[in-house]
Amino acid sequence: MLVTISAGLLIWGFLLTDQTFMATRTKLLLLAAGAVPGVFLFYRIWKGRQGIYTVFFYGMLTGAAVSFPGVMIANYYWRDPAFEQVSLPVLETGNKSKRKRACRTPYAVVNYAGVNKRIFFPCSYEQSIHHFSVVQLEIQEGLLGFPVFFRSILIAPNK
Repeated sequence: MLVTISAGLLIWGFLLTDQTFMATRTKLLLLAAGAVPGVFLFYRIWKGRQGIYTVFFYGMLTGAAVSFPGVMIANYYWRDPAFEQVSLPVLETGNKSKRKRACRTPYAVVNYAGVNKRIFFPCSYEQSIHHFSVVQLEIQEGLLGFPVFFRSILIAPNK
């Protein structure tokens, strides 16, 4: 049960990062900020009763499942209602791997606030994504200062 809840919270946190401009280093620091105390807590609770790998696994999972989603949820759901509309140049375009889906999800990479971010688009852009040179985003400031975008539009196709 603990593993399921922790995994669900982590997945929720990572899904929110899809719409948040946050450096990878910051994400890793948030995960570690919860994982390290989690390992120490489980070590104190299970001292001598569980193996070190079990303590390490549960400590990392539950600790990270508190800090990371907590920050992401607070930043995403309690953001400033005022938004800014920005047009960003496309640095790179591509498609995610197909796997079992009907299409390969198209994306465009943009840079905002010093962070490169993949912005995903509907499957209808699968073949034409490489023709666009600008992405227009509506961005709000999150509670903790990380920018959150909630609307993305491809504009200005290349000739």
